[in-house]
Amino acid sequence: MMESCETTSSSGSQPRFLIQENNKYGYMNERGETVIAARFAAAQPFSEGLAAVREEGLYGYIDESGRPVIASKFDYALPFSEGLAFAYIGDIGQYIDRSGNTIIAGFSEGDAFLNGKAIVGSRLKRYGLIDRTGKLLVDTIYQNLILLKDGLLLKYKGEDSPWELTDSMGHPHPVMEEIVHLQPPSDGYMIAELKTPDSKHNNALLLDSSAKEIFRYNSSNLMPERLSDGKIILSHPDSIGPNSGFLFDLHNKQILLRGIGHSPTGFSSNRTFMEVNDKIVLVKGNGDTIPSSFNNYKHSGFQYGYAFVESGNKYGMIDTTGKYIIAPQYEDILEYQQTAQYFFFSQQDKSGKDKIGMADRTGKTIIPPSLDAIAGQGFVDGLLCCYKDSLLSYIDQQGKLVWQEKRPSPLAPVNVDYQLRGYCLVEEDTTGKMRFYEEATAHYPLPQPIKDRGQYAANALQIKVDAAVIPFEKDYKGFKVQIINNTDSTIQFDAQDYRLAMNMQAYVNNSWQNLEHLPNSWCGNSYWQIPLSAGKYWELACPAYEGSLKVRLRFSLRYAKGRDMQGEVFSNEFDGSINPGQLWRKGRHYATNIMDPY
Repeated sequence: MMESCETTSSSGSQPRFLIQENNKYGYMNERGETVIAARFAAAQPFSEGLAAVREEGLYGYIDESGRPVIASKFDYALPFSEGLAFAYIGDIGQYIDRSGNTIIAGFSEGDAFLNGKAIVGSRLKRYGLIDRTGKLLVDTIYQNLILLKDGLLLKYKGEDSPWELTDSMGHPHPVMEEIVHLQPPSDGYMIAELKTPDSKHNNALLLDSSAKEIFRYNSSNLMPERLSDGKIILSHPDSIGPNSGFLFDLHNKQILLRGIGHSPTGFSSNRTFMEVNDKIVLVKGNGDTIPSSFNNYKHSGFQYGYAFVESGNKYGMIDTTGKYIIAPQYEDILEYQQTAQYFFFSQQDKSGKDKIGMADRTGKTIIPPSLDAIAGQGFVDGLLCCYKDSLLSYIDQQGKLVWQEKRPSPLAPVNVDYQLRGYCLVEEDTTGKMRFYEEATAHYPLPQPIKDRGQYAANALQIKVDAAVIPFEKDYKGFKVQIINNTDSTIQFDAQDYRLAMNMQAYVNNSWQNLEHLPNSWCGNSYWQIPLSAGKYWELACPAYEGSLKVRLRFSLRYAKGRDMQGEVFSNEFDGSINPGQLWRKGRHYATNIMDPY
């Protein structure tokens, strides 16, 4: 729900940073001075001097002074790139120019332009490529498109179709004449199978991301595992030992090191870490090894000539000789926000919460471990966007707090322009039963006994909405919703990872439309039925939406009504307000693990 630090950016000529005050968004400069007052319900970073903002229910664009440039008429709008931006009216997308004129229409999705080209998508989630005039260079018939170096394009139609490599106009690349079963890039290279083995019995080859041939091999004898800096780790497919790999120099065509096991890092600063004969060693570019005393290392490897290694459950920093520059003292290191001068570390506070700090390359602490989270891109235009004391904050490279939002009033309204993921999660009553997932229980509402069954409709499944304000996800306004089984039988509900098939709906354009979406999971174990016994109910907290459209609202809930049959029950109707984007646009979701639904 809360906007992330990831939205931090600058416009280039005049750096602008997103700020938040009383649940509204504005912009400040690099000195922490507010330059555009926090008056927007939603806002995006500046790009090419313009930013998409939403003051009421629709998006428009402002310039760096805060002056409206393009009128608010879009359900959703994206940043400008190469003079064009993709924006939606309803769920219909179009590219617009800096005056708000429609330049290219007819696509449901549109990426940013890069070198005069952009990937676009149809309603059927099929993708193609266009130029700045809207001309289709590659038709929207592909399940996946990947832009590579030198304007090359990887295309995949789906099902049993092979990947195709073409130029940006869709013409097949010459290498396709001799290969089949091309795999998309991994670690900066592609693997392909030759249509016919060559004179040396090689039946496969490696290509770099510009389709240049790197290495040919026989896949019956060799299997590539990692490529970097002109060196590749190879192993024998039939070998079962943990140290069956070897390091091969592609330039000199010679084996540099044998007995390699797991190696998740590539070469950087002419160094990498490898497991050799069950021991972690530091490996030079020529294959020589440097013995080590540490028992683990950060998989980001060497950055700026340094790497972090673990010894005695603490991390320290070494140079390319393996010498400690900073003795082991940190509980953990954030791998990907490092700079040449600084790095971020974390340690637990007295309450057991992870806090983030920053130190320089001598080990001097610049920011003590006091930050809740930091932006993924680290410092931008000299400032670090972060959360400190649960408040959006900006800190400079000397550790000085440049700006911090005032603590917002409790229970902010849920003013969004996208569909939330289904939030109605419940558990069954496991009293007297063995719990299969012991650690997963008691997180969600359990069934409660109905105290007075006479106050509800007899022999009925009922959803009752109580409009009194309660917290939703601690910080937002919500209300109570009860799912009541006042029948004499147990009712089964289809669920996905404890999530009921339940949606809030709005009555718009003479029909009831969902305001939330139910995610899918590839794992069959995510799906089961949750029973609600007779005479019991669940009580849930649901969001109190706020928006520009006044509507009638209700809840819909599906339940099992017999073998392969479903029933549907609706709540009482109530008044509310929403934003147009909630009728069709799904919110962004970043999977946290392989069990996380799409």
